[in-house]
Amino acid sequence: MNAEELSQKAFQLLKEQAKVRPYEPRIWIALGGYTNNLISFTADSKQREALHQEAESAFEKAYQLSPRRPETFMEWLRTYVLSQDY
Repeated sequence: MNAEELSQKAFQLLKEQAKVRPYEPRIWIALGGYTNNLISFTADSKQREALHQEAESAFEKAYQLSPRRPETFMEWLRTYVLSQDY
């Protein structure tokens, strides 16, 4: 498996875990982080935008659950850098 396939697999597993444990901020942070990985592998602009929105939602949820985690902000910032939305 390459990095893109591993990121896709992690993305799917974390989405399932978010349904099972929706109040665990680490799951949302990891989900956003792996979504960022998928953004970096994707060339299609519409798919990148959809992934950007997915990452944004994950980080918003992580922030609501635990607003003082610095890793939330670091990965959230990466979303904007990858999407070239600054």
